[in-house]
Amino acid sequence: MYSFNVYHQGNQLDDLLLLKISEIDQRNMDHSWSYESWLDLKKINEILLVVLEFENEPVGFVLFLVQPIDAFAHLLSIAIENQFRGKKLANQLLELSFLKLNEIGIKTIQLEVSTKNSVAQNLYQKFGFYTSRCVAKFYRNGEDALIMLKEN
Repeated sequence: MYSFNVYHQGNQLDDLLLLKISEIDQRNMDHSWSYESWLDLKKINEILLVVLEFENEPVGFVLFLVQPIDAFAHLLSIAIENQFRGKKLANQLLELSFLKLNEIGIKTIQLEVSTKNSVAQNLYQKFGFYTSRCVAKFYRNGEDALIMLKEN
């Protein structure tokens, strides 16, 4: 069965969990983070990490950097293992995340998405995100990104 674990502070994260999330990120994202970058999350107090598990093993996640004083959150990364896609699990991850962000007073959410990733753009639009602007050569590989916003 599926379950979700929610983490609000980097110091709640252990190295094994971060290794597993890093591996999901590496396998499923064109613009993935290094394992060292994932470990750096342990130093950050204001995050929201929602981990999707199947049979007690991580199979997806969504990560936000949270700035409660500004009522602002930045969606940094979301990924689901290929074999678990097409089951509306990303929707569930986002729905739970937005609920948790609302509970702590977050009003605005920002994210970046590749201009080539229409699947992700459509998902975000379903949740009320709109394009704020386009940033040329945003990613390391030179791809452009859309900056998208949502009022929570």
